[in-house]
Amino acid sequence: MKKAKGLKRLFSEDAARAFKGMATMAVGSGLGRLISLLAIPFATRIYSPEGFGVLAVFTSLVTILAPIVSLRYVLTLPLPRQTGTALNLLLLSFGLILVGTAFIMLALAIFSEPMLNFFSMAAIIPWWWLIGIGVLVTATYELMTFWATRRRAYRIIAKTNIIQNSAGALATIGLGVVGLNPLGLLLGAIIAKGGGLFWLLRDFKTDLFRIPQAITANRLVTAAGFYRDFPFYRVPSQFLMVFSQQAPMLFAAAVYGAELTGQLSLALMALAIPVTLVGEAMGKALYAEAAAIGKSGSDRIYQMTKDTQKKLFLVSIPSGLVLFFFGEQIFYLVFGQEWEASGKFASLLSIYIVFHFTSAPLVQLLNIMANQSTFLRINVVRVLSILALFSFVFFAEIAAARFIFLYSILMAFFYIYVSVLVMHILKKKSDQVRADCL
Repeated sequence: MKKAKGLKRLFSEDAARAFKGMATMAVGSGLGRLISLLAIPFATRIYSPEGFGVLAVFTSLVTILAPIVSLRYVLTLPLPRQTGTALNLLLLSFGLILVGTAFIMLALAIFSEPMLNFFSMAAIIPWWWLIGIGVLVTATYELMTFWATRRRAYRIIAKTNIIQNSAGALATIGLGVVGLNPLGLLLGAIIAKGGGLFWLLRDFKTDLFRIPQAITANRLVTAAGFYRDFPFYRVPSQFLMVFSQQAPMLFAAAVYGAELTGQLSLALMALAIPVTLVGEAMGKALYAEAAAIGKSGSDRIYQMTKDTQKKLFLVSIPSGLVLFFFGEQIFYLVFGQEWEASGKFASLLSIYIVFHFTSAPLVQLLNIMANQSTFLRINVVRVLSILALFSFVFFAEIAAARFIFLYSILMAFFYIYVSVLVMHILKKKSDQVRADCL
């Protein structure tokens, strides 16, 4: 009760409720990822680096394809004031997910063998259809979490995050123990991405049963047309962002093989944990604070953001240095003898993780400044930079360790660019507000 009153004193009532919802989801997401983290040392002693390489490519393909099949109409679910319109958008989104998944399954049925061989993933050719299942489950889970967000059911979202990460970890370890390799990793990944779907469908079955009464062809077409900017603008931006995040895995698999991809995937997975656990939580908190202040308080937002980034940088430096000098030894102790190469890669990648950690909370602030086009610019810059690096590495036949070092340097400069760009936009808004007050 005291905490709730404190939030109301600090923020407006709406902002306090939003902050509390963000905090609830952050706790659920954080606990879910912590469970996955605790399972990794067990999984690395059951599965080989090649198995993790297979998982990395599988996860990359699902992660790239899942957001596209809905044409990002899922993002519109919290927006309409009328529940009937939202239910029409819910049905539209699910229909698009089904159609998109059907096209993916058809394409995989025809091209899965040459595609997976290209990525050195012959081991999962018999399980190609799991990619389509993964896309369907992941996209539908995202759909239902946005419906839960509309209903402000933040506790349910947090609960499903914990449930599915726990179930995914148990499935991965259990199936690995009985010798299902790499199938155990793939099924564990699918459960971790959408295993909470059953609970979401159960908790919102009353809403789902209202769909037949709410749906009309006219309302469906009207809703799709009203939010047509989402498929036209959000889909390209989302694709560029996700592709740029997953591209290193796909490139490594195509050029260096499954074993090295597995080593790289573990390094990236381990390094992403502080960014996702702390950086994203800080970003949500910073976003809530800034949203409560509003655009009219741009000067306060700028000063708050500058102070936050300085503190994050000071926190990240010691951990980055420890990882840079002792990464191999840490990975050997935590994950096992087979994963020393992953520790070496983690040491090289620690160069950019410091800057990623400090820039991660900043991008959300662009929503407040109504600067959506900057998202697209950032993603275009990242994709073009990565493709240029990949082309150079491929034609120059660069060794794997040197490729990872060059990638780390490139990403360090990219995240510095993101931080400078966001701070420049905030400073410009701050100066503009000051000038208007004179």
